[in-house]
Amino acid sequence: MLSATFFQCRLPMPTLKRLLPLALLVLLSACSSEPVLSPITSRLPERVELSDVPFFPQNAFQSAPAAMASMLLQRGVNTDPGLLKDRVYIVGRDDMRPAMVATAEAHDMLVYPLQPTMDALLGEVAAGNPVLVLQNIGMDMWPEWHYAVVVGYDLHKQTLTLRSGGSRRLQSDFAAFEKTWKSSERWAVLTLPASLLPASAQRPVWLKAAAELKEAGRADAAQRAYRTAAERWPTQTTAQ
Repeated sequence: MLSATFFQCRLPMPTLKRLLPLALLVLLSACSSEPVLSPITSRLPERVELSDVPFFPQNAFQSAPAAMASMLLQRGVNTDPGLLKDRVYIVGRDDMRPAMVATAEAHDMLVYPLQPTMDALLGEVAAGNPVLVLQNIGMDMWPEWHYAVVVGYDLHKQTLTLRSGGSRRLQSDFAAFEKTWKSSERWAVLTLPASLLPASAQRPVWLKAAAELKEAGRADAAQRAYRTAAERWPTQTTAQ
């Protein structure tokens, strides 16, 4: 079960929280191995950065509302972390992922889970889609769960660019990121308008996300998602 761990330190807690992601990534990069990428990924553009993705500095233990606000505002939803924090940051709740998904759905966004691979993540960024990820920036025995938004990569340097903590352009090499990401079972999602398919669109995954939109009471958005599926896969019947 995911849990947040509070650390005691002489530094003020907001300062510690801003420095912790960078410090952990630097440390991890020294002792991690690079993930193996598929030949298809090697044919992506060498460098991509989605500079239009908004950035909100994250306050102590509130990476979730800041990351979600970045994702939603990039899709045209007028919001900010202050408007979202009561939805996604609930004191005492171990796993905020269900609240994150519900918050996106409440704004008519379809939440599309990615395959848990670096290839899938890079492919979506190359297609112009920022990716919301969950990392453990603490230790295995004392996890510190942190949400960030992947907005760029450099295949030559083997680095990612993230909206994370207090940094608008946090640089993490692939190996260090992989180390922090795998503890969350490589959780990564897109938030998409119901009319926009991801680069890695798979019909069963899309239809399941559309059904979850409907279950969340967003019937109109769900219908748009079903129509999008019918247009993309016209020879297959779409149950609604």
